[in-house]
Amino acid sequence: MKICPTCGLRYPDENTHCFIDRAELNEAPDPNIGRLIGGRYRIESLLGEGGMAMVYAARTALDGKPVAIKIFRKELAKDQKLRERFRREATSAKRLAHPHIIEIMDSGETEDGTQYLVMEYLSGESLESVFEQGQVPLARGIDLMLQTLDGLARAHDFEVVHRDLKPDNLFVVRLEDGSDHMKILDFGIARSMHDPRLTGAGEVFGTPQYMAPERITSIDAGPSADLYAIGVMLYQIVTNRLPFEANDISGFLLKHLREVPVAPSKHVPDIPKALDTLILRLLEKDPAKRPVDAHAVIKELSAIAAQIPRPQVARRVPPPPTSRPAVPSLEGPLGQARGAAARKGTLAPATFERWERRVQIFSQMMDRAYPGGRSKPELSSLLDRVRTAVTRMGEQRQRSLREQMKIEAIHTQSREAQGRFGRAMDTLGQDQSRVREEIARAKQVRDEYQHVLARGGTPFAQIHSKVVSSPAAPTAELTQLYRAGLEALENLGRAMHEHQRAVAWLEAKEREVQDVNFQIEALRSQLAKLSQAAEDESGQVQQSVGQLGAEMAQIEQGLMADAVKLADDLRPVPVLHNLFAELEADGN
Repeated sequence: MKICPTCGLRYPDENTHCFIDRAELNEAPDPNIGRLIGGRYRIESLLGEGGMAMVYAARTALDGKPVAIKIFRKELAKDQKLRERFRREATSAKRLAHPHIIEIMDSGETEDGTQYLVMEYLSGESLESVFEQGQVPLARGIDLMLQTLDGLARAHDFEVVHRDLKPDNLFVVRLEDGSDHMKILDFGIARSMHDPRLTGAGEVFGTPQYMAPERITSIDAGPSADLYAIGVMLYQIVTNRLPFEANDISGFLLKHLREVPVAPSKHVPDIPKALDTLILRLLEKDPAKRPVDAHAVIKELSAIAAQIPRPQVARRVPPPPTSRPAVPSLEGPLGQARGAAARKGTLAPATFERWERRVQIFSQMMDRAYPGGRSKPELSSLLDRVRTAVTRMGEQRQRSLREQMKIEAIHTQSREAQGRFGRAMDTLGQDQSRVREEIARAKQVRDEYQHVLARGGTPFAQIHSKVVSSPAAPTAELTQLYRAGLEALENLGRAMHEHQRAVAWLEAKEREVQDVNFQIEALRSQLAKLSQAAEDESGQVQQSVGQLGAEMAQIEQGLMADAVKLADDLRPVPVLHNLFAELEADGN
């Protein structure tokens, strides 16, 4: 495929010049540029690339809505594990429906079996870029982390773990009122397997600077590994540095495994003590010593934020999941070429509207060049074919729009239901978090009294032994021993009683969390069924849309060939120069 460097129009390989502006055509830099994906999305330009996928800027073919499309690399297509991981976790992310998680709008396979994801189109910059601009104000940084934790809590409640949370996977959208709106990108897709910061063989999945110790030793680490990454980023926000510095990958990994980080307060003495403590807890080597879940971190961090006087952190009510930034630009979740794509501006208008305008201009050309209808028969025939093709394209477009409206209706209903399930899950997740914290406290109390029992039994046994071996005659020493023994026995009895209470409290809380877990599992199951039903219904309509899209592409191919011939024949006519200028202006 070839592309006009001036107007971006796509041509078959046999063409050499653009019929609109006569610019010499260039070979498409990427075979996917100009490609119609799923019969609905026309790829416009490359945004970025990573180990598992390429990300492109695209538009919906029918209404020109901007989207980003991630396409799985062909060379990895034979790896069934990676294919299944891509498919499974894309499905999970699609069902999260949270304002702080990038929306996965669609997914599927191309005609050659390559998997793809269609994502919302964002405006802003990565958190990595924000960090590179210098020290982040504490109030702003905490607000960004709270928003991240909001999305993370939803994901964890639905058993989706990110596994590669880092500033480059967090995107800060700037809203119309100037406030920040965080979006978490790339849920659960180990695209950094071939990251140059990692080992070439790909033994480790993740980014070394943000990897929890258990992530280094096991790819199946749970939600607490994401909280560790939050701890690293909070450390950066507070101190403007990482908790560990190293010259190579192995150095980072060893420090995460073995070294205790320097307390943030050592670098910034005036930070709130509670924040200092929370960050160190998040960076604990043992996952069990970290906060119980993202909900617990939100509660603690919100309390800290409320105490920060400069400027006050305002927890904004997040917009509904369907809202969009008003002025979108191109966003590349894989990070490369993002800025250049954004500077390029908006994408081309929808194909059909442009062809309608071109037909009008061609008709004016024929009327001006051959007044009274005295045109050459072959030119009249070409113009008739162009008109007919555009009419057919319009008819196909209307059919496609009707099918597209069905898909949008299915998606809207599904997203609204997912939002309701999500809000219900938030409530249950907070209940679960509360009980988890109570269980942690109950275990601590139980263990403390177990320790008291272990220590308290020894003094009583020693006193009892002395009493037994003492003379039977009453003496002051024996009286003292009896008193000490009675006191030790009473202490031991109190400890046994408190231990039994702690065990009973723990058992009650464990029953309570089992009940909450049962409700959560039921909610997850209902959501999975609802989402699958919507995806199945949408998939059936999608087949029709794909077929219509392929037919439209075939019509456009023939239309292009006729338009090129018509333009070549009319271009030499002097009185048409201003209309060709108009045609060229429309192309730009």
